[in-house]
Amino acid sequence: MDRQKKIGWMALSVMLILALDQWSKHASVVNLIDQPIKRVFSWLNMSLAFNTGAAFSMLADGGLWSRYGLAVLAIAVTIGLLVWWWREAAVDRWLSLSVGLLIGGALGNLVDRIRYGMVVDFIDVHWKTAHFATFNVADSAVSAGIVLLLWRSYLLRNQDCSK
Repeated sequence: MDRQKKIGWMALSVMLILALDQWSKHASVVNLIDQPIKRVFSWLNMSLAFNTGAAFSMLADGGLWSRYGLAVLAIAVTIGLLVWWWREAAVDRWLSLSVGLLIGGALGNLVDRIRYGMVVDFIDVHWKTAHFATFNVADSAVSAGIVLLLWRSYLLRNQDCSK
């Protein structure tokens, strides 16, 4: 796969995640503002939540530091990922896709921090009384990007995945 196609994989995944994330957050705010919890399945609710902290609401009580500090961190991580990806010479589509998912997710939550001072979360997965932390599409993309990076690392140890 040539370099332009690998750049395309990364750019496409960033744009798709960013667009889907922002659209879904907007739809959630519009549709859930008067009904903050909407049951979808026995194990899934759409539940509007605003997170001023990092993942799983860590640093939620950090005030302005968490708002601006986490925004600067997202920018730094994005730049770091791009530099690392470029130095790896966009070796394969899996690296390009995983970095695209990570950057798309980071930028999706960064847009929220800049616009609202907090991140919009709305996906509430639960089993009986146990609830996972409420999350969004950007968070899912970051998680998927990490899983793909780990999978790619495993493949590199066992075979050549750069083809």
